[in-house]
Amino acid sequence: MRLLVVVLALLLSTFSAAAAFRIPVIVSPALLAPIRIFPAKVVASGGHVILWVATALNPDCSSNGPVTFKVVKSPTHGKMSIRSARVFPSYPPNNLRSVCNTRRVAGQQVNYVSRNGFTGVDLVEFEIFYPAGQGTITRIPIIVR
Repeated sequence: MRLLVVVLALLLSTFSAAAAFRIPVIVSPALLAPIRIFPAKVVASGGHVILWVATALNPDCSSNGPVTFKVVKSPTHGKMSIRSARVFPSYPPNNLRSVCNTRRVAGQQVNYVSRNGFTGVDLVEFEIFYPAGQGTITRIPIIVR
């Protein structure tokens, strides 16, 4: 813990000194949340697609706490929404929680609706925060036809 405090103090002093002299500071990607890029989703022009569902469960399928989202990059050719929903989780077979995959549980759902008449590629990027302290940035391209 003491080492973490020292590292943070060093980073803050470096950033302050760099700002005073207008020196650009490059932040190591190791300090940022990992970015996961997923295969593109496909949707008809003007249509709706579910991009992501998330939940955090205990082994007995009860909630482990809320999953929250922060929009990093909004789509430019449509609208993204995040709402509470009853979702089917998708834990891998070797996870104790895979028994929960057959029932709807409280979760969050990320949706996308393309602008009517647009065709091409759009992109969304959001950060997901899980109650156990994990955070990841998720990037999903959307092909609109």
